[in-house]
Amino acid sequence: MQLAPEKIPFAERRALRMAEATQYSGLGRTSIYDAIRAGQIEATKVGKRRLIFRESLDKFLTPKSEPQNAKPQPGHNSGLRLNV
Repeated sequence: MQLAPEKIPFAERRALRMAEATQYSGLGRTSIYDAIRAGQIEATKVGKRRLIFRESLDKFLTPKSEPQNAKPQPGHNSGLRLNV
C-alpha cells in the first residue's frame, strides 16, 4: 500500500509539486518552468499535475565550481590589485 504524498515526510519525497518546489527552492514558478524547458530540471506530468524531481532541483541549485585553470573573463581583474 502506498502512502498519500501528505503522509510521506518531506525529506523522503522524490518529487515535489510546483508549489512545494517554489517554496523549497525560493525560485518562482516561471523560473522553474524555464529551467524545465531548458532541460536543467527534470520533471514529469501525472495527469494535469507537474512533478519536479527533487534530486534534479537540488542539482540545479548547487553552485557550479569554476575549473582550477579557468581563464579570467575580459574586463575581470581576477582578484589582482595594482599598487598605485
